[in-house]
Amino acid sequence: MVVDIQGVKIDKGYLLTDPAIHCTYVRRFGATNLGKPGMIKFFDTHECNKHCRELKLVKPSFDIPTKTTSHSTTKSPNTISPINLI
Repeated sequence: MVVDIQGVKIDKGYLLTDPAIHCTYVRRFGATNLGKPGMIKFFDTHECNKHCRELKLVKPSFDIPTKTTSHSTTKSPNTISPINLI
């Protein structure tokens, strides 16, 4: 997933450069690829904006093992779970 990108406006649009990409194969895309932990951190800190709403995007949930006892949790109907991180 692309989590950051730089760019400039040019005559016919935009020139986009320097993407920061997170994927589960951490040897791809250089030192800024933080893998699944980076994806989780991105969504933990991301605040949806008008672009998210226009595209009808929703924050995914991640199946993260915890040390607590199992409790029944209610998931939002707008949540995608689980996410395939390939």
